[in-house]
Amino acid sequence: MFTTSWKALGTALVTGGLLMLGSAPAPAQITDAAPAGVTAQAKFRNLTDDQVRELRKAIPRSVEYVESAIEDLEDDPESNDYEQWFGRWTENRYDRVLSVFERIGDDAAYATYDGDCDKNLQAEVDAYRTNYIWLCRGFWDLSPTGDVSMASVIVHEESHFIANGGTEDYKYGADKCERLAEEHPDRAVRNADSYMFFADDVR
Repeated sequence: MFTTSWKALGTALVTGGLLMLGSAPAPAQITDAAPAGVTAQAKFRNLTDDQVRELRKAIPRSVEYVESAIEDLEDDPESNDYEQWFGRWTENRYDRVLSVFERIGDDAAYATYDGDCDKNLQAEVDAYRTNYIWLCRGFWDLSPTGDVSMASVIVHEESHFIANGGTEDYKYGADKCERLAEEHPDRAVRNADSYMFFADDVR
């Protein structure tokens, strides 16, 4: 039974590889306060001040990526971007994709981000512990925004939560996700990386 995403995400995903990094983040701090604005309700645990600053750049962009995805889906349901990442359009599959993004909404702004993860991964979640995201060693190698960024990975992880649709990790990386969309669209609409790449493309 799927409960947790333990896979490597991010730049290494383009080739489907496991991202192996060197040193772990700096000694942990606990930071609960956030500035006014989009990140005001987010919680930060076991993170350095520098890491929190990076997250405060990424979180608003992640919310914007989701908003743009919803807007794109509503404006052009059968777009090339939809077909590229989710395959041939059907009403049921489209409804599922839109529903996942709508349920994610602005959750990133209210999530708890915990740096207590020393694995050679980028992030992990317990799918039943909504809006709690562990950030691992590889996460800090990413840019806060842009393609396959911190903001993108947050979208990927948010899609895993059962409350948001409970996506799986059938495939990683752009090439494999495009092939999944072409050959197995029913799986593509349940694949976390497919949501991440779609959101990256339409942001």
